[in-house]
Amino acid sequence: MALLGKHPHKPLNSQYILTVAARFFTTQSPNFNTFPDIPTSAYYDDEVNAAGRSRDFDGLRHLLNKRVKDHCLNTNNTFKFITSTDASLSLLDDLCRTLARIDNGFARKSAYDSLIARLCKLQRVDEALRVVEMMAHGNYGLNACSFHPILNVVTRKKRMEDAWGVLDLMRRLGAPPDLTAYNYLLMAYCFSGDLDPTAAVLKRIEEEGMRADTRTYDALVLGSCKAGKVEGLWCC
Repeated sequence: MALLGKHPHKPLNSQYILTVAARFFTTQSPNFNTFPDIPTSAYYDDEVNAAGRSRDFDGLRHLLNKRVKDHCLNTNNTFKFITSTDASLSLLDDLCRTLARIDNGFARKSAYDSLIARLCKLQRVDEALRVVEMMAHGNYGLNACSFHPILNVVTRKKRMEDAWGVLDLMRRLGAPPDLTAYNYLLMAYCFSGDLDPTAAVLKRIEEEGMRADTRTYDALVLGSCKAGKVEGLWCC
């Protein structure tokens, strides 16, 4: 107590007190105007991308959790801060570790699926497959839908051997192909008018007990026209 000493009392100017008090409450109080009463997916996309660009991964995790609670689903723009540059792609490991800490269930799976879709939009299939492996090893809800963007890219590029490889990977990772996955291959073969591989895909669909949908039939009509054969390719 003696170290504090005694200092003569000096009254403070009242205007000075008001100024300091105003500054204190201004800096300590949150700005409630920054968060909308009814947030939208577009709003959350902007916030997530801002957090990603500044490498605020804790803030990014909070936003990805909260947007689901606010019924604002992830979109194609959610991970727009990821680009094809080396500097941007170097964030993937930190980003995936952040996604692993998102609330278990739909919020986490949706975030991973959105990241895969973003990487596929950038034509970064190898990186997308890395994310798939992380989902599988972490048991983060990997299913056939997670692979659809990858199949979309490789079949559009006519990389059919890679497409079959993706189907094999799906089985190995416990996410067997669904009809949509097969339809990607079917459409690619039919667009090229390749009847033999088309028949092989149809046989695989039949063997796995799946029923054709409208996309399947659309592909077959296209394939028949390309091959100059109007008879149906589907055998009931």
